[in-house]
Amino acid sequence: MGYDDSGASANAAPAEPEGYDAGTAAPEQPWPGMPNPSASEQAQPSPSPESAEAVTLVFKDGRPPVQIHNYILTPTTLYVRDQHPRDIPTDQLDLAATAKVNQDAGVDFQLPGVPK
Repeated sequence: MGYDDSGASANAAPAEPEGYDAGTAAPEQPWPGMPNPSASEQAQPSPSPESAEAVTLVFKDGRPPVQIHNYILTPTTLYVRDQHPRDIPTDQLDLAATAKVNQDAGVDFQLPGVPK
């Protein structure tokens, strides 16, 4: 009572999943789980955390300033990628005060598309 494998080919390749196209690559996302910024939201990458000075964020609602190192800045959102990742809409920031406190500390911080 042996097993009859006459219908199976020993050299058959495994079937590809339905809808799979080996010639089509998935679109790249720069950061898994994060939305791709539109062309109008070109990101300004921050310097590497090891060499970057802390950027101080000043909020409109009066909460205490926060210092960050690793971030991605677009015109609408500041993506903080420090130890506690979070996304901060730029409309929550007091941009003039943030720019001033960082300028006074010798740290370059500005929104993309704004001339120096």
